[in-house]
Amino acid sequence: MRVVLFGPPGSGKGTQSHFIKEKYGVAHISTGEFFRDSLRSGRIVCEGVQEAMSIGNLISDSVVIAAVKDRINVSDCALGFVLDGFPRTLIQAVSLNDMLIERKETLNAVIRFDVPDTELLSRIRRRVKHETIAGQVRDDDRLRVFSTRLAEYHKCAALLSEYYQREGVLHVVDGSLNESLVRDSVDLVLQGTYMKDMRRC
Repeated sequence: MRVVLFGPPGSGKGTQSHFIKEKYGVAHISTGEFFRDSLRSGRIVCEGVQEAMSIGNLISDSVVIAAVKDRINVSDCALGFVLDGFPRTLIQAVSLNDMLIERKETLNAVIRFDVPDTELLSRIRRRVKHETIAGQVRDDDRLRVFSTRLAEYHKCAALLSEYYQREGVLHVVDGSLNESLVRDSVDLVLQGTYMKDMRRC
């Protein structure tokens, strides 16, 4: 099973990715976590990554595409993967399609989480409050950076949605519902796409 989750920051992609990983036994690939871990460990990924993340801008397409291409070739992706935070641009979406063609694979589903901006801001304020208490506030959770990330998402969301709508794999989930209801909605999508694949075999 190969799934893309996309939506604005704070929409629950990470939470639902962990659910998919545990239930379906696929790898969870979070580009955000990959680059944050790289910066924390001092690994040099590429010039400009730290600056982009610190102000909320997107990391360059070429850097992210190369990282994902390497990651999906790791053995834990043999049974599939859930991509969280990639693709974020149309260029990345087309590149992902090219990668899958090379592997003779296709996407089972692209799930977009829709959450009003007002709800996202409320969520991020609560998250920052908890992170502050724990003494570990992520740079990209700071409100100014978060606002930039949200604006970057809105710039690309329509094009990505149109692209995956044409591909026939786009599903939209109301991400403003509580976590268990969102999880149930995601599972219904995945069960439907899995059964469709089984009928093709």
